[in-house]
Amino acid sequence: MIEKRGTLFLLGVMKEVLMSKWSPRYAQLCQDLFPYLLTNGKKNGFYVDFGCRDPFKTNNTWFLEEKLDWAGISIDIVDYSKIWQQRKSQFIQADALHINIKKLFENYKVPKVVDYLTHDLEGNGDRYRGLINIPFDDYDFKIITLEHDAYRGFSKTEREPQRRFLNSKGYFLVCSNVKSHAGDSQEDWWVNPKYISREVYGKFMSESQKFNHIFKFAGYDIDKLYDFYKENNHE
Repeated sequence: MIEKRGTLFLLGVMKEVLMSKWSPRYAQLCQDLFPYLLTNGKKNGFYVDFGCRDPFKTNNTWFLEEKLDWAGISIDIVDYSKIWQQRKSQFIQADALHINIKKLFENYKVPKVVDYLTHDLEGNGDRYRGLINIPFDDYDFKIITLEHDAYRGFSKTEREPQRRFLNSKGYFLVCSNVKSHAGDSQEDWWVNPKYISREVYGKFMSESQKFNHIFKFAGYDIDKLYDFYKENNHE
């Protein structure tokens, strides 16, 4: 287990180095802006973050917590508990592939309808295995950002089974093959149409676009979105 944790940590660091040309203000691909916009800037939302890593740098939920008072639980196989004490989010060190997630959700009083699920594990096939370990029959997620890293050759082991699974659960793929600043196809972004209407998500629909272009084509400037929030004192 210790060897696996060390390997996963190194993989995460390598990914960060390879993407160093882009200097994100919050989430690496601005994943945080996706639930922000699709929930119309909702206050006091709830998130679940699998593979959370650092609580601030390139973290997918820090913006939501800092600016919108969201709460949630953040899970990682590596023990980041000391640095996560700076966040109000509950950090949980756990192996997302083997823990009983339904029991975990019950213990931490996760609401039956979660506003945002972000899922970013390391290891070929582990993203899919972690995804199907989540109790989708007992909990709904309004918005999901899910890493598949197809650019690394993980299409058969990650992207394809992930899509079959989420489609079978009634989720709708809005942004497929979201690309990094370097042009690597890394993620799919999903919604639950029971909670997010086509009128809301329609302008974000895209295929193999860089993350900044997704927001641009939807009519948003990512820097101005962050600046607008700061300037208008929405803290």
